[in-house]
Amino acid sequence: MSRHKRNAGARRDRTKLYSEITDKIITELEAGRVPWVQPWGTVAAKAPLGLP
Repeated sequence: MSRHKRNAGARRDRTKLYSEITDKIITELEAGRVPWVQPWGTVAAKAPLGLP
């Protein structure tokens, strides 16, 4: 198999992955959630930290 054919397959897989992630983000946004916001400043974040 030539190098070009292998790269083309990997490129398609990556494009599919990007599409799936984009679709998930759009679904979250349409549901009213912002999936990348960190919970800093919330009650849970202000809880005292303990050792694992």
